[in-house]
Amino acid sequence: MTRDLGRALILATLTAAAVSCADADASALGYRDILGKWCSATARLEFSRQAMGVYKFADKARSSNKVQRYEFSATGVSVHWYNGGELTSSDFGEFSADNRTMFLQSAGTVPRREYRRC
Repeated sequence: MTRDLGRALILATLTAAAVSCADADASALGYRDILGKWCSATARLEFSRQAMGVYKFADKARSSNKVQRYEFSATGVSVHWYNGGELTSSDFGEFSADNRTMFLQSAGTVPRREYRRC
């Protein structure tokens, strides 16, 4: 009996660990969280799997940049895109619980900026 109880305990522990890992993966952000249109006070970003479009409200300038890849984590998305021929990246995080708000994370001369679904 003790041996069977020990095996059952080990099996239960392994099962709990597997479920815990699955839950962590399930909570990671994905394409559905970033793709689409996002507006700030100054611009609109449009994400597709292949491109990141930028529309600036002030001068109505538009650009489209090829996206090399997206990197997803539980708390953010790094978008790797080409600025001309140079590969660069932008990090987005602080997603709201309803995924309607996110923030461009500050880096270098780029300020932290709020974006909302539009």
